[in-house]
Amino acid sequence: MAAAGKAQRRSPGRPPAWRSVPLPLLLGVAAYLWLVHAPLLGLAWETGRSLVQHPELLAQALPTERRLPLLGRSLALSLGAALAAGGIALLAAPRFWRRHPARLARWRWLVLGLAPVPAYVHALAWLPVRSALEARLGPDWATPLAWLGSGWVLTMAFLPLALLVTLVALESVPRPLTDAAAVLDDDDQAYRRVLVPLAAPLLLVGLALIFLLGLLDYSVPTLYQLNVYAMEVFVAFSQGNEAARAVLVALPLLLVGALLTLTLGRRAARIAAAAGARVRPAARPLRWGRLLGALQLLAAAVVLLQAAVPLYTLTRLAGTGGQAMEALRAGGADLAYSLAVAALAGGLALPPALAAALWLQGACAGWSSRGRWMLAVLPLGLPPALVGIGLIAVYNQPPLRLHGTDAMPVLAAMARFLPLQALLVYGQLQRLDPALIDAARVYQGSPLAGWLRIRLPLLLPGLAGAAALGFALALGELGATLVVTPAGRGTLTLRIYNYLHYGASDAVAALCLAMVALALLAGAAAGLLLGRGGWQPGEAEA
Repeated sequence: MAAAGKAQRRSPGRPPAWRSVPLPLLLGVAAYLWLVHAPLLGLAWETGRSLVQHPELLAQALPTERRLPLLGRSLALSLGAALAAGGIALLAAPRFWRRHPARLARWRWLVLGLAPVPAYVHALAWLPVRSALEARLGPDWATPLAWLGSGWVLTMAFLPLALLVTLVALESVPRPLTDAAAVLDDDDQAYRRVLVPLAAPLLLVGLALIFLLGLLDYSVPTLYQLNVYAMEVFVAFSQGNEAARAVLVALPLLLVGALLTLTLGRRAARIAAAAGARVRPAARPLRWGRLLGALQLLAAAVVLLQAAVPLYTLTRLAGTGGQAMEALRAGGADLAYSLAVAALAGGLALPPALAAALWLQGACAGWSSRGRWMLAVLPLGLPPALVGIGLIAVYNQPPLRLHGTDAMPVLAAMARFLPLQALLVYGQLQRLDPALIDAARVYQGSPLAGWLRIRLPLLLPGLAGAAALGFALALGELGATLVVTPAGRGTLTLRIYNYLHYGASDAVAALCLAMVALALLAGAAAGLLLGRGGWQPGEAEA
């Protein structure tokens, strides 16, 4: 009986297949660790070498009278955007919930598909509103409008991600507990006192992730004439092309990023494991009180506004169809280059992502497991500009002299987003039905045959979803691409960002529409693929 109990509690897919084929897994894990940690290794080497030769550079790590307020401003801006996005998502989520019979739930894929759209696209969409307010209120309101505009745009940009995490957190609450809460016959109290507290750990993960993304983003604040600390990293490197100076200036961001990523770790994987799990409708329609219902509808309207404003504003700014096509033809080479980079980054990441997921799944409890998770997720906290700087330090040395080649943007995208893809594949592994895996072990002719005929087909939705997500994120990557793109080459992101500063509104709007369409298709495909099938513990009993 004890052995049977242990077999039932065993996580899906254990023991991992790498015990039978250790060399492929070993090579895959080594490739993963190299791809995601190469920037860190390059930065550490360059910083150590520079400090030995010029110890006075260490003074760059000390906060100056200018940088300290700048850091406080950046922390306040990112925290405000995270709390605002999380609060709106928490109110709006019940209206987009699959357990809710309302028609709004059918629109969730449109909203969630916009999650990979870069923040600077939202900045352009809301720029006419800021310009109109500044013209009406006068120049004295320039600074407050820069704060409000940056905070609002970051909130809108991260709102789809906040809604996704909130929906997954709510749907991860075991069905028996939600049914028990229904005994209260008061959905307001059940939501506030049962569902939200049970989902709180995953909700906090979402807030921490949004806070980190906002802290590392400089595209939106700079477009709204608000200087933030993340821009200081790029400026420090531009002054003398010294990696050590940029690293020392970025030390506060590195510490915050490391703390948050190490705290996220396994909890972020729980979001990936719960995403797309099958959810049955509620036994009865959800009934909300008048006040909570009104707040939910208001928040849902803001969510839909977040999706509608970019589409409407960009369509209006793009002008006639002829103007839009002319802008797309002018940027055709950059668009093709961006598609190639994104496709390579999303596709080539799958083998190391799968190997890393299996490696994490095979971790035992204790320091071994914590060490693996630290190695897997730590690079997520690295500022994008430092990723590019670190890659230059690594790949500008023989025998890996790749700096100045087309491989650099692909490597930059993989270094930034490979951990997220590995987490998604890990989540898909956790959703595999253990009964199918045990049956495969009994009837398989060999471990390889079991992998090819049973496990790989079950993992295909997760792998395809991870590839689509990597494609969408790589398509809009700016911070690292800006540093490593070879001379004579350009991506769609760089063209848009340059146009934004030069004021070519019709051309940039047409390019942003293309970016939104591609990101929407890739994001929706990732969500639909990850939501196909899957097994969740306790689902059969629900």
